[in-house]
Amino acid sequence: MEGNTDYPYAELAGMPHLKGFASFSFLYGDAECDEDVDSADAAAILRYVVKLPNSDLSPLGKSQSDVATAFSGEPDSSDAAAILRFVVKIIDSLDL
Repeated sequence: MEGNTDYPYAELAGMPHLKGFASFSFLYGDAECDEDVDSADAAAILRYVVKLPNSDLSPLGKSQSDVATAFSGEPDSSDAAAILRFVVKIIDSLDL
């Protein structure tokens, strides 16, 4: 998968309780943490941004969503737009 990187540092993804316990894949743009980057990820970010009910992103989802600005700290509409550009192949990668 494009942008799939081994990411063993759980504390950086907001899950310090997993430090030293698990290694997982970090996939830029995967807001839903379903190991796929698609328009549903952009929609999830936009739902989160406007604070719709039941629209929370997991700590990992938030980290993976932060693609438009290096480590801005919070997903926003520019991240959703970047993911959509990636999905329709306007850009080749979401790796920062």
